[in-house]
Amino acid sequence: MRQIIALCVVCGILWANIGVTQDQKKAAPLQQGQVAPFDGILIPPERVEELIGAEIERDKLKIKLDSFQRIRKIEVEAYENALKKKGKWYNDPQVNRWAGVIFGMILTGAAVYGAGQLD
Repeated sequence: MRQIIALCVVCGILWANIGVTQDQKKAAPLQQGQVAPFDGILIPPERVEELIGAEIERDKLKIKLDSFQRIRKIEVEAYENALKKKGKWYNDPQVNRWAGVIFGMILTGAAVYGAGQLD
């Protein structure tokens, strides 16, 4: 939750700086009770470091999210391609193997039964 709030604050600061001129970007130390030479948000220096750290963390997470999304897209494409290549279920070697085993058991049972009927 703190990260979301910090992200919102950083975005607000960045958005507020869109219309700032070069003179306004200069650091202007203020004493208590002094009027600021421009409009804006007054933030303590400790908080600025924290906001910069949050912005860096946000950028790292954004890069990580992008890489995960690319990996996920590649995995989905690979899975879809594998499904397309697989073909019909009855062409699968494992299905044919089990069908042969079952057919062999039935045939053997029939042969044993038939041999028992000869007596």
